[in-house]
Amino acid sequence: MHRDPSFPSHAVPPAGTAYPRPPRQPLRSPFLALLTAVVLSLAPMDLDAQRGPAEPQDGSFFDDFEGDQIDSSKWQVATWTEHGGQTGRDRTYVEDGKLHLVFINDSEEGYLSAAIQTWDTFLYGRWEARLKPSDVPGVLNSMYTIDWDGGDGTRQEVDIEFLTYTFGDDSGEVHLAVHAANLDSWDSNIVLDFNPSDDFHVWGFDITPEYIQWFVDEQVLYTYYYDEKPVTVDTPYQLKFNVWSQHNWIQGPPEADVETVYQIDWIRFTPAQVTPTPTPTPTPEPSSYGYLHTDPDTPIIETGGFLGTLQVEFAPWVYSYRLGNWWFIPDPNSDLSTEPGAWIYITNPEE
Repeated sequence: MHRDPSFPSHAVPPAGTAYPRPPRQPLRSPFLALLTAVVLSLAPMDLDAQRGPAEPQDGSFFDDFEGDQIDSSKWQVATWTEHGGQTGRDRTYVEDGKLHLVFINDSEEGYLSAAIQTWDTFLYGRWEARLKPSDVPGVLNSMYTIDWDGGDGTRQEVDIEFLTYTFGDDSGEVHLAVHAANLDSWDSNIVLDFNPSDDFHVWGFDITPEYIQWFVDEQVLYTYYYDEKPVTVDTPYQLKFNVWSQHNWIQGPPEADVETVYQIDWIRFTPAQVTPTPTPTPTPEPSSYGYLHTDPDTPIIETGGFLGTLQVEFAPWVYSYRLGNWWFIPDPNSDLSTEPGAWIYITNPEE
């Protein structure tokens, strides 16, 4: 597959929401329509489309590795042993606006590897990173999620792994996988019509409540549906990059004392907007009432203990509303069992 020429390889793509919000419930009367219009006017504006890529939203993550050092508030640099190699800070560094992870098959010290992972945890959303793996055969360069928790986690894992021995002239492979403790793993080698080490490409995956989907330069590589596979990702995780080698699967190690460099230009997580489907509530008793907060940062409706606190989009099920001195109550002359949308309003109610 080829990169879309209209999308520059050096550019950060526009931020976007992975999932649309479910449609609102239909309004039952003009009075409810009026109320909802006022509610919406009070709600905070969605600025996703206007944000620059480096300005994170709540729950989002972005790093373009500008500056001369790793942001220690975002990243934990590995200094432990993993996959038979010793990680270290001197092989995990920022240079020329890119994160560098270095693996060396040292003739005296053995495998010297590198790894880095987020401090924060995430769940549903889209991960994107502009990557350039090493062109030296015999190493693995990865981008993956892991719920490790000191070894006590679910070990749910979503992988993008580059086996550099597969790279050739205008060809290569990428290894995709899903793992979890005590469950069968899934994996697939995707054949590419380009060499991933020739240039930077935007790689990533969407993790949703129903599926995982991998892509490169906005072209889908594979979609993994939970109801067809053994592992479901439903637990928060960290995002990790690493470089390492072994004899069999990776067909390593590379030549002794040669630096193999994995470069990450930028990485971003955009959280998914997953809204649960509301459950219709029973018809309240006539004594029930509610009022609407007018604070734009609190777009909720209180219902006097009958229904608890509801999000504004669930307003059609609230029995009555107050907006300043305006109340919306059922018309006492209507039959609520057959005309649940018959509403009237009064002013200056008894406090």
